[in-house]
Amino acid sequence: MQGKIELKVPEFVKEAVTTLEIKETDFSSKSKNWNIQGTIALGLSILAAVAALIYGSFEFNTAAKENIDWFFFSFLLIKGLIVVTLFGAWANHAYNIGNAYMHESLKRSDGIHAINFGKLYLEVYGNDVSQSDMKSIFENWNLESDSAFTKVQKTSFEPKVIEQVTQLVAVISAAAKDTQSKNEEETNK
Repeated sequence: MQGKIELKVPEFVKEAVTTLEIKETDFSSKSKNWNIQGTIALGLSILAAVAALIYGSFEFNTAAKENIDWFFFSFLLIKGLIVVTLFGAWANHAYNIGNAYMHESLKRSDGIHAINFGKLYLEVYGNDVSQSDMKSIFENWNLESDSAFTKVQKTSFEPKVIEQVTQLVAVISAAAKDTQSKNEEETNK
């Protein structure tokens, strides 16, 4: 039994650590790529907001005063809002996926640590290890825990633009009606 432990365990440990290191590196790399994507999307969102602001101010300055109404204003606002929201949703999704990959990478790193601890235990107490000791030494290296990917929910990165646009249109319509009724009252006086 002791001879089998001395022959097979180092081989198993080496193979397991190598596999976990490859997976850890792969997940870490994917996490980095998704976080870079998120940063790019966030930057594009900010650029789109600034561009929409500049474009809107340019349109207001060049438009004839009689052409500026609530519909024109709403169109410019909604157009910019949709673009910014889409880039924001992309950034949020990318960061969620990047965090999930990092969680998986850290799980692999913890597994490597646990296996190396078991290896150290075997090197120190190698001749006195029983079958039950072997089981308890290596039982925690592959701890089961939920994957972070199960926590990335569809609703957490889905833009809620329609609800926001509906609320915005309702507010703008109410303001337009108030302005129109005030203008009619002034003309009737």
